Amino acid sequence: MRNTKKLTLSAVTVALGVAFMVIGAVFEPLDLAVACMSSVLVVFVYIEIGSPYTWLVWICTSLISAILYPASGMWVAYLFLFGLYPMIKGYVEKTPRAFWWPAKMVFYSTIIENDFITEDIPIVNPLPEEDERKKKTYIMSNGKSLRIRSGASLAYSVLGSVDNGDLLQYKGEKDNYYITTYKEKTGYVHKNYCTLVEFNE
Repeated sequence: MRNTKKLTLSAVTVALGVAFMVIGAVFEPLDLAVACMSSVLVVFVYIEIGSPYTWLVWICTSLISAILYPASGMWVAYLFLFGLYPMIKGYVEKTPRAFWWPAKMVFYSTIIENDFITEDIPIVNPLPEEDERKKKTYIMSNGKSLRIRSGASLAYSVLGSVDNGDLLQYKGEKDNYYITTYKEKTGYVHKNYCTLVEFNE
């Protein structure tokens, strides 16, 4: 095969590899699948035209992917594992069989120990304990008809009333009254006829 054809095949392979890497960067669930597909392309070049074109495809695919999506871990995984391993494997298996597994184990150990392909995994915080959850306070009526007044005194007019067990929003306190809202107005209910209750939001 002429050098021109080899370069053309290498360029096409790089384009396909970058396309796969972009797909993996955009659609994260497919990242490992497309990384393996990119690895197959390196194997194809290694078998068809060999070195130095295999190294050229590997480094060009890595660099272009890093330029297009620098924040993605795909190009790092390809650079240090998926794109590199097929070439390392090809050279290792040219040696006596006794050296195959030790060499491969050294390669994998180096990758793992240096965290070349480790991505930050988001940690989902566990559900907080009940006491730590945000709670909202309400006023619960204890009487037959809890009167809601326009001020914190019996001298103020009655805005309305609620039945036993009904809930009102808790807005604060003033003297012997809890502050609430009633029909979009500020109201006051006497503490002797209601209690505060809390509910998790």
